[in-house]
Amino acid sequence: MAGGNWDPVQNITSGRVDFSTGPLDLTGLPGNPTDPTPRWVDAWIVQSSTGSAQTYHGSKGSGAFAVAGHWIANVRLYNRGTFLPGPAVGIALVYWKDTNSSSKGYLWWSEDPIELQ
Repeated sequence: MAGGNWDPVQNITSGRVDFSTGPLDLTGLPGNPTDPTPRWVDAWIVQSSTGSAQTYHGSKGSGAFAVAGHWIANVRLYNRGTFLPGPAVGIALVYWKDTNSSSKGYLWWSEDPIELQ
């Protein structure tokens, strides 16, 4: 089964995560698409110790998949609170479409913990 992940360390500046990032593996998807191409990614980070939350989005047009096998949610949508160094939870959702067929789908994953620094 396909999987994705978060980079284990996410950098914070002035209490906010710079950008959400991680490796992306689209092999083994249901229906065996031959060329699954990621179109967009949404990412959430929450930190229970501070009550902080942040949401990011990235798309093919914003350069979210410019590096093969990697994603970056580089458009900040929402933030609340101030992150501090320490553990947090990351959740992400990617939409993909096969360039050689009409197959498409979603892949989501979570990491607990990711480290903020």
